[in-house]
Amino acid sequence: MSSADLEQVLAIDHMSFSMPWPASAYNYELNEKPSLTAVGCRNGLAGSNRRIVGLLVLWLIVDEAHMPP
Repeated sequence: MSSADLEQVLAIDHMSFSMPWPASAYNYELNEKPSLTAVGCRNGLAGSNRRIVGLLVLWLIVDEAHMPP
């Protein structure tokens, strides 16, 4: 997942949570946190029809993976 996927990620976040993360939080996590692992799952379509359909955000801390609140 990258900043280029942010529009699609925010749409999923808004559909999934009553208090979604703002774009600024995702930008900070993606660009400023070396301990972050963010994975976007895409549909199987080719070209411009490929969309993010799910995501996982983890903070890697020592030997553990934490899901942020």
